[in-house]
Amino acid sequence: MALAAAQQLAQHVDGLRLLNQAEHYQALAEESARRLTGEGWEAYKKTRRDVPTAYEYDLNQVQPAAERQNGGSDPALKQPLVVRNETIGELAADLSSGSDEAAEIMAAVAERTSIHIETLRLTEELQKRAAELQELDRLKTAFLANMSHELRTPLNSILGFTDVVLEGLDGPLTETMSGDLELIQKNGRHLLHLINDVLDMAKIEAGRMNLTPETFRVHEAIEDAVGMAMPLASVKGITVVIQDASDREVEIVADRTRISQVLLNLLNNSLKFTERGQVSIGVVRQDEKVLLAVHDTGIGIMPDHLEAIFHEFTQVDTSETRRVGGTGLGLPISRRLIEMHGGRMWAESRGVAGEGSTFFVELPIVCTIVEPVEELAR
Repeated sequence: MALAAAQQLAQHVDGLRLLNQAEHYQALAEESARRLTGEGWEAYKKTRRDVPTAYEYDLNQVQPAAERQNGGSDPALKQPLVVRNETIGELAADLSSGSDEAAEIMAAVAERTSIHIETLRLTEELQKRAAELQELDRLKTAFLANMSHELRTPLNSILGFTDVVLEGLDGPLTETMSGDLELIQKNGRHLLHLINDVLDMAKIEAGRMNLTPETFRVHEAIEDAVGMAMPLASVKGITVVIQDASDREVEIVADRTRISQVLLNLLNNSLKFTERGQVSIGVVRQDEKVLLAVHDTGIGIMPDHLEAIFHEFTQVDTSETRRVGGTGLGLPISRRLIEMHGGRMWAESRGVAGEGSTFFVELPIVCTIVEPVEELAR
């Protein structure tokens, strides 16, 4: 009896105007019909001459059947379509008799239909918001890239003329003038480093970071990074050493400039948060991969913060960070560069002061350059 009532209901249900893109959402109506009739939609239409061959859909206008019939007789069964406690339309069917069983089926169909309509509306809204957010993210990235470039150009000029004056090419300087110019130079270089970090992150997010693989000894990149980190180490009275067990002969195929940048970022980060002791660095080969490690004797990192430090503009100890400075981009940029090489980066620490932290970088012997995740998702 229920199936017969459902078949009769399916014959006369007229006009769920859900979406004007009918091809996709007609499949939903056809699936509902299959559930009601227990047979395939096409086979059902062949046995029922009065079944319409197509439905019209409109998300914003679900009309009662009687209205579409230009003032025809009032349907025997009517059920409101309610979305978020708002009646948006009506589901109606002309039946020879409005039995209780048919009414129950009608109520169930109306409830399912209301849920479908709400889901479709929410999906459409989410798609619009996702598109807007993606465009905002693109504009943000483009703005950062352009502004970083515009800021770096005049800053390079300021630093260049400062070097010229300090070298005495424009005449002799007093001790006070030299001290002031050295301070300008120091802060200018720090600002340039911050701008370069922002520019690198913007390039990575925009998919514009180009890597140039070459074959080189990892130990050479380590020596370069240690040499560049020495000025900061000397100021703080901290020793930077290359581990005795470090493999001095292992070679990899990667972008040497960017790998050196990563190693320098790790060394500088360790030096910033280390007041006494030393920072060590080394590399070992593990089958077809190499493992680099930078260990310090600094303040350490709490275990629940070990992942947060690799998030953009995130710094786990704001009081300590204010003292040492930085944008919070060094570690995120380093991890992204390593991931673009097909490797991975992580940190280990128990958060014990003096015990410090260890940062690990794992790279393939022959790196496969990988596009940034954001670029692949677009």
